[in-house]
Amino acid sequence: MNNQRRKRLRQIAVDIENEFQALAQKFAEQIEEIRDEEEEAFENLPESLQMGERGDAMQQAIDFLGDAESELESFDPVDVLDAINSAIE
Repeated sequence: MNNQRRKRLRQIAVDIENEFQALAQKFAEQIEEIRDEEEEAFENLPESLQMGERGDAMQQAIDFLGDAESELESFDPVDVLDAINSAIE
């Protein structure tokens, strides 16, 4: 591979990392907002509903949203960048 293509690939790798991180952060923030709204709705339910099927379903959704948020915040495009770096080498 010539130097020009290596340089282009290096720039693509930088762009991928920056764009993926920015998008992952954006989506994590949106999910966090929805999770917070669902938590507030759960807290506003009467205790009898919180302890029932509806409350259980809401709590499970809150947990799943927290997991999704965590996955996005720790998102790492390593596989893509490793492949590009291998091509450069």
